[in-house]
Amino acid sequence: MQLDGLGDKSERSAWREDRDARTIVVNTDYPLYQSLGTNEDYIFESLVMHMLNDDEELSLTEAKSLFDQIIWLDRSAEDEEPSPEELDDIVP
Repeated sequence: MQLDGLGDKSERSAWREDRDARTIVVNTDYPLYQSLGTNEDYIFESLVMHMLNDDEELSLTEAKSLFDQIIWLDRSAEDEEPSPEELDDIVP
């Protein structure tokens, strides 16, 4: 999962493909992100909403990876808010 501006304020998140991997990008240009910033609840909700509303089928590996990211975010929320750099380190 990555945090990045997509240049479009209407999309909350989108897929980004790099070489052989796909990752979800949470749009930092989205108005709700602009008001909340790197809030773990917002990031968590963005991942879940992306999974539930995505028209593309996820492979089992992608679904497991996204689930792992959500669990990681939930556990890290108990400790402290993750930085954008820590979120970039999560590899789907």
